[in-house]
Amino acid sequence: MAVTAETLATYIGTTPGDPHVAPALAEAQAILNDVLATPWRPIPADVLDQVTHEVAHEIYRRRDSPSGASQFAEFGTGQAVRAPRDPLAQSWPIIRRYVGAF
Repeated sequence: MAVTAETLATYIGTTPGDPHVAPALAEAQAILNDVLATPWRPIPADVLDQVTHEVAHEIYRRRDSPSGASQFAEFGTGQAVRAPRDPLAQSWPIIRRYVGAF
């Protein structure tokens, strides 16, 4: 199964007509095409789909926190939880299995 705007919208939990889904998917695919250009072992299709969903979701959610703070760790403490600047941050443990460590 290839990732489409519709499957990404379902994964994110938004409507398929959301105008921000397709650009997030295109950016994620461009990033992953660059990073995974020369894998040292084959990447299973289901793994690639999962990583694509995760990276596109990170890119999509960036607009919810333009200053980097997405939520507060504990109510009343004022400690913000920072969104990762690298959309691959949560996917690196999976990606490293196929491209090696950088």
